[in-house]
Amino acid sequence: MDTVRKSLLVRADFVLGNRRGGGRLACKRWRRLLADALPRLLGCADRCARARVRLHDGEGEARFSGWLRIPIERRPSRRRLRKLKAKLRARLEAGLLPIDGQVIKLGVRRVRTRPVAAAAPVAPFTLEVPAEAVVLPPEEVSAPRLFDGAEQPVEAGPVGGLAAGVGEHEAPVAVEYEIAS
Repeated sequence: MDTVRKSLLVRADFVLGNRRGGGRLACKRWRRLLADALPRLLGCADRCARARVRLHDGEGEARFSGWLRIPIERRPSRRRLRKLKAKLRARLEAGLLPIDGQVIKLGVRRVRTRPVAAAAPVAPFTLEVPAEAVVLPPEEVSAPRLFDGAEQPVEAGPVGGLAAGVGEHEAPVAVEYEIAS
């Protein structure tokens, strides 16, 4: 069966009450633990080894969002998807109960990825550098000066790097550097 292209994307939003005895650093440690534990809490550790868990900003309760992708053989119908979502939510609520957690929202989406088209082979090429090209250290090169299409220098201004009224509609076409000798 083709389990590479078909999968369920599960997103769970949940909170851990009272920040579990610490500040943001402790919540980040919980995030790492939850990334490993979330597939086991949902009962799908054999299909998905690890989840992605994000800690949201804010004071008070530690709010997390977790995502995991479960590969499947058959796409479930809407009815089976509703039953699966209810089962996953019940498992997650039961798993978070001992650590004073609460499920805010759980969503399940059916995903079918498209096969990646084979890229056309690229012929190898060489980059030719003229003999007169010299690489200089940055301290020997001045700041760049911009020129518009009429070969007139564009003065640097306070907004957008260009003076008001000069070169507003056309982009500079040339850059000149002065080399210290």
